[in-house]
Amino acid sequence: MGNRAVLCLNDSDESFNKEAVGIYLHWHGDINNIDYYLRVARKVMGNRLGDSEYAKARLIGVIHEEIDGNLSLGVGIVGNMDYDNIDNGTYVINCEKLTISGRRNNYERWRWGTIVIYCI
Repeated sequence: MGNRAVLCLNDSDESFNKEAVGIYLHWHGDINNIDYYLRVARKVMGNRLGDSEYAKARLIGVIHEEIDGNLSLGVGIVGNMDYDNIDNGTYVINCEKLTISGRRNNYERWRWGTIVIYCI
């Protein structure tokens, strides 16, 4: 249960990488939240956009500031996270540009209600 997602933080347009630094979100993993976090982080980075190491840190900071309490946010190695979750799966993030460069294991089409559309 949740609105889970993992963000796979890559330096550029690389593909999914289990060894990359990742962010785990339990309740804030939908595309609207991810897009918002990335927009805010791009604004924070300003003329430093392109420095992927700093962008990773600032993105984590932006998300931390947006989520109250001490749950629903984790940082670690993607391969140790729930990257194959059935909510939102994994977003592959290009940290040089702070954009979504790919997606993996997005099972959203199987959610209750949506499956009817695919079965008709």
